[in-house]
Amino acid sequence: MRLSRLTRILCVAALVAVVAPIVPALAAAAPDRPDPGAAARAVGRYYASFGADPGPRPDPGAAARAVGRYYASFGAEQPLPPPRVVAATARPLPGPDGPSWAAALVAGALAALAAAGLGVMAGRRSIRVRHG
Repeated sequence: MRLSRLTRILCVAALVAVVAPIVPALAAAAPDRPDPGAAARAVGRYYASFGADPGPRPDPGAAARAVGRYYASFGAEQPLPPPRVVAATARPLPGPDGPSWAAALVAGALAALAAAGLGVMAGRRSIRVRHG
């Protein structure tokens, strides 16, 4: 079975018209890194909702000394290699393994709709043999 040129063009145009509005929405739904300030304000609001004080804040100097003791427990510091060596041996960071579940579900639904539409159009163009 062969579709006419106009039908093929209309099929491609319909597919583009269905997919084009969804692509920006998928890109906008990508997760971003949370703002640390917003996270701190959210914790403060959480404690304030109970009327409780989250407690005294640790001294920044004591916190820095504790971090220093933690890193010192791993042994002596080693100098970094020169930048040229680092650039030659650097590997790219691993990225995501593939599309998110939402993107996969939307793509699957669109593929099912496209297959159903093409099946309907193919059914109208097929030759039916009359018996009798």
